[in-house]
Amino acid sequence: MATDPFTLVYEALRGILEGNADFARVVKKNNRMFYVGPSRRPEKDVPQDSDRPEVRLAPSGGEAHLGATSSSSKIVKRFRIEVATGDMRVDERLFPVQWSIYRAMAGWQAVLTALTWNSKAFVVTSKLSAVSEGLSESDLSQGVRGWAAVWECEIEMWFTTSDLTGS
Repeated sequence: MATDPFTLVYEALRGILEGNADFARVVKKNNRMFYVGPSRRPEKDVPQDSDRPEVRLAPSGGEAHLGATSSSSKIVKRFRIEVATGDMRVDERLFPVQWSIYRAMAGWQAVLTALTWNSKAFVVTSKLSAVSEGLSESDLSQGVRGWAAVWECEIEMWFTTSDLTGS
């Protein structure tokens, strides 16, 4: 079981997506790429049409502010929900997957703000910050032409400095 806040947030985001029936219906289980668990490399080397749409949940940096106040520190972690469709038709894979993500994320703030580390809630805010889409995201498509989308989200976390230092 995860003990660090970053993994707790990642696993919560994974649970939010996978727990949504609409998302589970439009994205097959084997086409959901999560970078936790037993597989060291969850992507497929040579994706087939049956491997699409594919959705990945990837960390994408953030901003650390140690000593943001006299007694606390904050970090903003960013994550990307990446969609690769392998299809040029927006109505076939892109829009249904995007709609399912949007619906799945509807209650995500409540899930994240309920997380605790060191017996304290630590997520203060969470927001979907941008959605981009286009016909080519080479990293996502693995050479298969089709629509791709990236949903960016930010999670702001606060911790007391004494909890961080263990004093």
